[in-house]
Amino acid sequence: MGEADGVVEQGASVAHGLGKRAYEIHLHLQAAVAAATLGGGEAVGEDAFERLHLFFTGVAGYA
Repeated sequence: MGEADGVVEQGASVAHGLGKRAYEIHLHLQAAVAAATLGGGEAVGEDAFERLHLFFTGVAGYA
């Protein structure tokens, strides 16, 4: 059972890390939408896209 427990703990750690990253991206996107609403325009959209790209690149690193 010890090895299985280690796998479960590792999986929980990865899931926790992904959850934190997802929440960070959520906050960045909220800020991007707010800035775009205030007239941030295309540069804000590009920034939001870049942040999403970095997030999903990081997620792929866990796989």
